[in-house]
Amino acid sequence: MFDWFNIGFLRLAFIGALLSAISTSLLSVFISLKKISYMSEALSHISFTGIAIALFFGWSVSWVSGIFILIMVWVIQYLSKKYKFEETNITFIILSVSMALGVIILSLKKSYTMDLASYMFGNILLVNKLDLYMFLSLIVFNILFLYAFYREILYMTYNYEIANFYHVPVDKIYLWFLVLLALNIIISVKIIGIILITAQLVLPGMTALNFTKKIPKATFISVIIALISSFIGFLGSYYYNFPSGAVIVMILFCFFIASLIINKTKGCSI
Repeated sequence: MFDWFNIGFLRLAFIGALLSAISTSLLSVFISLKKISYMSEALSHISFTGIAIALFFGWSVSWVSGIFILIMVWVIQYLSKKYKFEETNITFIILSVSMALGVIILSLKKSYTMDLASYMFGNILLVNKLDLYMFLSLIVFNILFLYAFYREILYMTYNYEIANFYHVPVDKIYLWFLVLLALNIIISVKIIGIILITAQLVLPGMTALNFTKKIPKATFISVIIALISSFIGFLGSYYYNFPSGAVIVMILFCFFIASLIINKTKGCSI
């Protein structure tokens, strides 16, 4: 059944899918609690312009889109703090402008269709060894960040205004959280695509929180759910020629529906 594991590029793709699941699901619970799923959606779409620039000039997609999206994270935070704009509004303004700019750039290049489709909907076979090292690094950074600033992250999630009043540096923590979120999006886009990446960032955490309100346990459950979904998504892609990203999202959604049913019938909290 697992004869494909001996094939180099399939082995890379499989490991990449699992590492991506771990990396993104570590942040998922906090994204859900902070109610910033819109930010996941926005940053993934903002990365479209970085991808467009890279494809137009033939540069590295990961590096160009990474630099672009990190600049946009800073711009969003700067404008929302400096001019007292609602973060949601300025985020979607930047999203719209970025998407428009990306479309204009790609309209000037006629031979982009296949590459762009891979990034829009995901192509697990694009994963290489460098991506695996980047995923491993991100997992380490995510864990260290959550461990080192756990108290501040809780304040950021539940009592942002009160934390500011007592001079807890939640603004800086939130900015770094968005930077980590952006980096996870940049690397995971290869596997699950711009269109579907938000589901991988949000659904594991939402599902886990239907089972328990204890954040450490919810984070652990989130990781397990994401790993199982990526495993099934990869097998579905290999054996049935389904798009891996789409299968991963559908499995995640099935877990979410199951959690709603279990939560309603048993009313349990782990």
